[in-house]
Amino acid sequence: MRSPIVWFVLSGMLCLGIASSGELRAAGWIILVPVWLAGSLVFWLWTPSYLLHRQIALRPLFRGALLATLVIGGAGATSPLFLGGWMNTDAKYFGSFGVVLALLSWAFILVTLSMVCTIFSPVLSEWRAAELRLPAELASTAPRG
Repeated sequence: MRSPIVWFVLSGMLCLGIASSGELRAAGWIILVPVWLAGSLVFWLWTPSYLLHRQIALRPLFRGALLATLVIGGAGATSPLFLGGWMNTDAKYFGSFGVVLALLSWAFILVTLSMVCTIFSPVLSEWRAAELRLPAELASTAPRG
């Protein structure tokens, strides 16, 4: 019962940080970057661990959490450079429906990036474990002559 509550609290904190980024930028946001990085790293470590029912330890999940923190943070940091123009162009050609499509597309891109980063560590761990098992299996099945 406690795990879903923690997930919602962490998700809410992450959403609050994203939503208030405009105000933070004007008020010395460079100080809060390490705090955001730490909070995002904790979120991306805990979420896959929770969703996988703690079948994978936190250490193998660290690479994916770090990747997600950097990719999602980078996407959020660079979005002012292109998202406004993208929405203006869509609004020019399609009206308000174009703006909605642009925002939904951006949300889909962020969700896809987060899913790829979340499953990166378990897949990489499984791939490396299979790679380590393969030479032992080949040696045991090699013909002896």
